[in-house]
Amino acid sequence: MLVPTMVRTQVGVYLERGPVEIAESGDATGCLAVLMKARNRGVGTVSHPTAFAPAAKTPSVVAAGAKSWTEFVRNAVLWHIDESPEGSLQICQWYSPAGKNYFVPNLETTVSFAPEIKIEMVFTKAIELMQTAEREIS
Repeated sequence: MLVPTMVRTQVGVYLERGPVEIAESGDATGCLAVLMKARNRGVGTVSHPTAFAPAAKTPSVVAAGAKSWTEFVRNAVLWHIDESPEGSLQICQWYSPAGKNYFVPNLETTVSFAPEIKIEMVFTKAIELMQTAEREIS
């Protein structure tokens, strides 16, 4: 499991920042630790860039050892945890449609949490969903 540090630009676009935390997907305790570490390191809102780095150079692509964005997309499944301005949280799996070079949300996997739910509970559910999906693929 790769967990990049994420920031949001002033216009609402999410960007990856390094470093990328890494844990074995079968190790729930290790996964929770890296999720908490990345969350605590996030820097909130940043200025919107005037230019973007090539997709092949994003921290997750580099950490995965992929030779290109296309290779990364073909072999990765993303789990996105988003927080609304009101503080509610959502988990959603993103995947790459066959033959495509981008990710789209699988809305059937969306799980929502009320603002009062602790982030550790949300992360624990995300880990459970990821592990279940991984077993289904194997």
